[in-house]
Order: sequence, then structure tokens, then C-alpha cells
Amino acid sequence: DANAELVQACAARCIERLEAAIAQGEAAGLQSELTAPREVLEGLRRDARIADARAGLEAALQARTVGQLGAAIDEGEACGLHEDELMSAAKNALKLEEKREALQSAVSRKESEEELQRAVEEARAAGLEEAELSDAMRAIEELRQEAARRRLHAAIGSSSVPELEEAIEEARRVGLEEAEVSSACRELELANARLKIKRKLREAIDVGSLE
Repeated sequence: DANAELVQACAARCIERLEAAIAQGEAAGLQSELTAPREVLEGLRRDARIADARAGLEAALQARTVGQLGAAIDEGEACGLHEDELMSAAKNALKLEEKREALQSAVSRKESEEELQRAVEEARAAGLEEAELSDAMRAIEELRQEAARRRLHAAIGSSSVPELEEAIEEARRVGLEEAEVSSACRELELANARLKIKRKLREAIDVGSLE
């Protein structure tokens, strides 16, 4: 009978069987007899959702993609797993993967040293290993070298001794080859020679004016 099946289905704690038993009881016109089974069914569904949420968190921790981790965390929070160890691990992993993605994006754009440096600092703070920062550090070095080359070319064009000296010092500091610095060094020698000639001319003019 419908009532007996309800009792057995509750004892079995099988969602599908209990759903069928409740449907059978409703068809048989049962009312108050369905209250407890419905509460049991609600609890079973809640437990099943929590179990699925935990499984989703475990799978997301294996996959370690931002999208899957975010979705799993949302579902875990909806199920009330706020203080669960898996939730904590997933949130940490999500933060790490977000910083990893941001770092990779900054490296691919390579727009500015400041952006890359900020991405590196945030990734390091999030827990990325130094080996994973190598591409970004190399990109920063390349940007610094490119800036040093531009500064060298500008200094050569200006023929300014202070600018040449500073540009040469910067170029060597960021690791440019001496072959790239040599033209600026030659220009510095010429600029110093011109200054020396100008000083001698000025001194000669000054001596002549005194006579």
C-alpha cells in the first residue's frame, strides 16, 4: 500500500524511490502522511547537492581553470559550504589562477614595464613560484633594454655629453651588448673633443681680448 511504501522509501533514503512513493501517496489521496516523507526528501536533496558541490570543488581543484573554480565556488556557497576546507582551497586556487592569467596576459601584451612589474608582484604575493615568473621577468628586461636603446639613439642625436654619459651607463646597467653601446661611446668622445676645442677657443679669445 502507499503508506507502507512511504515508510520503506524513507528508510531506504533513496531520492528516486521516495519521489515515486510520494507521487503514489498523492495519487492515493494521502495528505498528513506525506509531511514527514517530504521533509526527508528535502533533506536528501540538500545532502545530495552538497555532495555534488564538494565533488565539483574537487574536480575544479584538479582542473585549476578560473571558470570552473569560480562556478564550483558559487555552487559551494549556495549550498552553505562557506567554512569547508575544500572551499578555502578552491578560493586560494582561484586567486592563484587569476593572477597567473593576469601575468600571462601582461606578458603577451608587453605594453609597459610598470604593468608587468605590478603583475609580477601580485602573482608572487598570491604564491606563484619564481620559475613561473621567468617569462615576465624576461619581458621586463627586454622592455628595459628597448628603452635603453631608444635613450642611446636620442643621446647620440643630441650630442649632449651628460645625456650620452647617462644613456651609456643605463645601457650597460640593463645588459646591452658593448656593440650596441659603441656608437654612443664614439659620439661621447667626439662631443668631449668638441667641448675641449670650444674651451681652448674661448680661452684664446679671452687672452686676445686682454692683450
